[in-house]
Amino acid sequence: MTGRHAALSLAGLAAVSLSAPVRAEPPIAPPALVGVVFSVADPERELAFYRDVFGLTLATTVAHGTSREYILRFAGSGAPSTLILQHETDPAARRAPTPGGGFNRLVLRVTDLAAVIAQLDRRKLTHTMPSGDPKGYRVLHTADPEGFALEIIQAAPQAPPPRP
Repeated sequence: MTGRHAALSLAGLAAVSLSAPVRAEPPIAPPALVGVVFSVADPERELAFYRDVFGLTLATTVAHGTSREYILRFAGSGAPSTLILQHETDPAARRAPTPGGGFNRLVLRVTDLAAVIAQLDRRKLTHTMPSGDPKGYRVLHTADPEGFALEIIQAAPQAPPPRP
């Protein structure tokens, strides 16, 4: 076997080994995303922001030793999705939160983007001007008080169903 043939054979073996393994059982498919966790320095400020701007409600608070989690629910949606604000209560153990850190952004869908813009403007929070696409979506980008990136989307109005 020549060096070239050996290299091609190894490349073929690598391609086979990189392909998805055959599964004997079906994958376990989670029915929903439970939520996103942000490590925050000032939970009261973050709670007020998400409550006042987006209507999230505090569902419960859970203590884990020196760490406390504030579990926020999306009001009125009936969806199990949550936003969890995690706060280290022991100053000696507290690390500076790093917005991003591999996380890109939280995307929220709203029905009234103009109302969100008014809320952000009242709080003097910077945001992009809404942009649109041919399908009618409107999108803006902003950040919460601790700098976590947010993408706010308003879907195009739904056309009424055709009459029979």
